[in-house]
Amino acid sequence: QKLFYEELGHTEGEKKDFHAEDVVLIIDDFTNSGSTLFGAVNLVQTMVTGGRKMPVTIFVSHLVATYDTKVVEGIKSKLHDLGPKTRFVTTNTIPVTTDLLKGDPQVDVIDVADFISDLVH
Repeated sequence: QKLFYEELGHTEGEKKDFHAEDVVLIIDDFTNSGSTLFGAVNLVQTMVTGGRKMPVTIFVSHLVATYDTKVVEGIKSKLHDLGPKTRFVTTNTIPVTTDLLKGDPQVDVIDVADFISDLVH
């Protein structure tokens, strides 16, 4: 697989490698299983020079996870398999799924209540 990027100014290129000091943020609007996101983490980790791991954060706006506790547990298991340098960040817009992740050391659940409150004022 290849990884392409676009810089400001419309310069396009192919990313050949990463360094352990680099930081990657993978963003998606929602996920059901996380397989694409975790596949992306695995791809960038295989591209790190020197065989070390680098920090990767996955941000998902809405953790749908097919509204199934078993799917959420599977996502948590995949996250832990990737190790502590991989973090998962999501919002609490779907409490039935995100409540299952609260307290996990590799997960941040962002409360959107204040944001929504500011919008309606």
